[in-house]
Amino acid sequence: MTVIAWDGKTLAADRQVSDDHDFDSYTTKISTSKDGSVAGALCGSFTELSKFETWVRGGARGRYEFASGNNSEALLVHSNGNIELVTSNGRRKIEGVKFYAMGGGRAYALGALEMGATAAEAVRVAMKYICSTGDIDEIEFK
Repeated sequence: MTVIAWDGKTLAADRQVSDDHDFDSYTTKISTSKDGSVAGALCGSFTELSKFETWVRGGARGRYEFASGNNSEALLVHSNGNIELVTSNGRRKIEGVKFYAMGGGRAYALGALEMGATAAEAVRVAMKYICSTGDIDEIEFK
């Protein structure tokens, strides 16, 4: 289960990839555009990760098309601080929040963020309480 957190300046995600709670490997779930204007983190199917990374590296323009039947979702963070949720239904700007979290440890991460944790700290808190997570990547926007 993936945990992704945004604290207003840093995007963090765990790195473990698993299938039905069996540990498989670690990978980076955060991608950035070539110009550094947007970063994205994917929560869901490992098979979607390479295509998502290519889309983000190209600037995350237009609608992202998830594979048919795929229930993955993603978080996009723009260098101006705007964030968007990306699902099979399209993109939706998330407004009026200081921080955001998604994935299997969302509730734990949100609680930690509410108490002042950084995005990476929030992911670490969630990792204590859910299985199939491990190691952390993070990217900070200035």
